[in-house]
Amino acid sequence: MWRKIKKWFGSDRSSTAQQKPQTLQSAPEVHWLPDSENKWGVPVLDVRPITLGMLSTSRDPQCATNAISFLADDGLGFVGQRPSVARSTSVDLGFPIDAGGLFDGALFIPRVMEEKWALYFHAGKLLCIRSWTRTVVAVCEVAVAGSEVRVASIEGVFVSESESPEYSARALEYLIRSHCNDEVFPVPLSEVPQDLKSTGLWCFSAFGRRALLASALSPIHKAATKQLRSDSLFHIAVARGDTTVAEQQLKAGVPVDLIARDGLPALHWALASSNAEMMPWLLSHGCSVDVRSVEGATALMTAVQTPRPGQVEQLLGYKPNVNARDARGFTALHRAAERGNKEVVKLLLAAGADPSISAEGHTARSLAEMKPHTEVVALFK
Repeated sequence: MWRKIKKWFGSDRSSTAQQKPQTLQSAPEVHWLPDSENKWGVPVLDVRPITLGMLSTSRDPQCATNAISFLADDGLGFVGQRPSVARSTSVDLGFPIDAGGLFDGALFIPRVMEEKWALYFHAGKLLCIRSWTRTVVAVCEVAVAGSEVRVASIEGVFVSESESPEYSARALEYLIRSHCNDEVFPVPLSEVPQDLKSTGLWCFSAFGRRALLASALSPIHKAATKQLRSDSLFHIAVARGDTTVAEQQLKAGVPVDLIARDGLPALHWALASSNAEMMPWLLSHGCSVDVRSVEGATALMTAVQTPRPGQVEQLLGYKPNVNARDARGFTALHRAAERGNKEVVKLLLAAGADPSISAEGHTARSLAEMKPHTEVVALFK
């Protein structure tokens, strides 16, 4: 969780040099998965032996700089930029969204050179950007209606000026489902390939390491079910400790309990901020102290996983439900005990945490015993 949030503080700089990919010589061959052996109902090419085993390099140092320059970029600098190819394609693609809505912000941020795209949503437009060049290659008109967004048109192209309108629509669906929603979804191919290895290399060049499978046919599939979310400008402002922008976003209609791409509301993001005032600021602006993540975690559950007893003590001052359970039944006390955080366990017990609560066969004490955290175990005697 902290790694995902800290990109907005500029403190999480992943390096491709630290990765140790498998060699192509030792990897299985690129091969076809017949329609009877996959969930898409069409033959798909398994290109993972290539795309997951390669590192990106460039002789142009600016490309490398560009590729990892999005880690703290809110995308506002791309607003108003137009694609170099002005072709317009009519499409009709729909994606479900959270009941709270879809708000301006980042839909996908590349973290390493092997991720070739950045995607943002601003002012009713989806901006598709090639990360190595920081160029907007496609701008999509998006309408938010109820519990879904619908894409009506694409200006620009994704991989070639000669790509068909059908291909453009498939490429956009692939990017949203594979990048924004973290689904495994086939890269669109314009034709059935003959040279499978070369096709795998092309998939990596065009779409990076998120290209896992590919198909020349449109998948026979159900509509996307995962909700499309952004790291909203509100969340980003909270991470940066910027109450001015956060206030502006609330006035613009962003819900204070909006869930970000990582499944966390802004209060959870505030716990990672170096600005100690963000948490009380959010609570004073209507955020519930027990606001939940998509996994049912409260802010207290998130806070106990950090080495900051003072922050936990501050949060306890707002009277959260100390015995709240997440979707799996675990409490904040379970989490603190498992991590061996003695001072936090003391604070929780003093606040009324119930050590008898069991989840998946474990109490807080049994989790501490498994590690073993003997000093924490002693607190339960």
